[in-house]
Amino acid sequence: MLSFHLTTFFSGMKFLIFACICGTVCTTAIADLEDDHDPTTSQKLIAALMRKRGPDIVRPKRNAGEPVNVRFKMELYQVIELNERQQYVSVSAWVIERWHDEFLFWDPAKYDNITEVKMHHSHIWIPDTTLYNTLVMKDDDQRRLLYAKVSTEYEKRRSYVEFLYPAIYKFHCRLYLQFFPFDSQECHMLFGSWTSDNHDIDYHSLENSVGTTNFLPSEGWSLMGTAGIRTEVHYVCCPNNYTLMDFTLFLRRRPLFYLVNLVIPTFIITLIAITGFFTTSSTTGVREEKISLCITTLLSMSILMLMVSDQMPSTSTFIPLISWFYMCAIIIISVGALAASFVISVQKFGLLGERLPKRAVTITRFLSYISLTRIPVHLLQQKVILAIGPPIAQPISIEKRLATNT
Repeated sequence: MLSFHLTTFFSGMKFLIFACICGTVCTTAIADLEDDHDPTTSQKLIAALMRKRGPDIVRPKRNAGEPVNVRFKMELYQVIELNERQQYVSVSAWVIERWHDEFLFWDPAKYDNITEVKMHHSHIWIPDTTLYNTLVMKDDDQRRLLYAKVSTEYEKRRSYVEFLYPAIYKFHCRLYLQFFPFDSQECHMLFGSWTSDNHDIDYHSLENSVGTTNFLPSEGWSLMGTAGIRTEVHYVCCPNNYTLMDFTLFLRRRPLFYLVNLVIPTFIITLIAITGFFTTSSTTGVREEKISLCITTLLSMSILMLMVSDQMPSTSTFIPLISWFYMCAIIIISVGALAASFVISVQKFGLLGERLPKRAVTITRFLSYISLTRIPVHLLQQKVILAIGPPIAQPISIEKRLATNT
């Protein structure tokens, strides 16, 4: 009897739990159906605009002969990279495009006085604005297209569309590095429609420069200024001109890094090599460490020059200023090594008591004149004059003296 009551109790509990679950599911489904059948005013407006607009490839002009005037503006955010070797620049920017759409207007009085909505870029017409000198062919890799802001102008039977999106552009820039690391560069960005000429899309600049209000300074480059002009270009393929927006970035390199890591060490190494050449002779009269010092400094110079060559493009049209600097330093150190070898050889001649040719003395005097030094008088008297004069009398041994006396 007890087991029967327990079975009945558990059966009732199962039925109650099942009924609660079914009620919850039904309530949620009914609420979803009510939401689906009761859209908001904004949803109704967007749905009506999409039906009215039609395909997004149709230009927003009722008169097919009129071009769409697109107002273009670029706000520069950061100079990410400037690659000297591969000749390209990478920047982060915010782009603003504005135009009028004659199919997306509505009466605000019919939609709770709503005068502005946001629509996804795939639901409206947008210009195919392209960076002509880009190095990235896939549009999704450089632009992040989001939503466009649509404001109605019901009295004029049109709407005002404002399309804002962030972008990271990587584009070609011809760099002139003759004065590296004290160089300045001009990099151009050419924006325009890739498929439509100026009879379909006509670009105009909102400002005559690139915006820099939110610009983040770069560690390696200083932004000296910007410029923007509108140009029309004629291509052989097409009968009409294409409108392009040409934005120019004026950049100047900050040379402190290169001065500290390349120029100043090279200057110090060269100064040490020159100073070592003018060191005085030792007690033996020979100081061969001069040649070792010159060879060591040449090795250091080759390492520094290798660091510079890794950043320079492989071109034969020009030689950078820093390369001339290293070349002159290497020549000076090499001449110092040759001169040190000559001086050491002359010193060894004098120590051995051998004669020096008069030509060697003439060359020595000429080198002293070039290097603004003077040969000491006692050296001329004791070594040079004796070397070119009569041979030094050899001392007579005791045996010869005894033989002479006998």
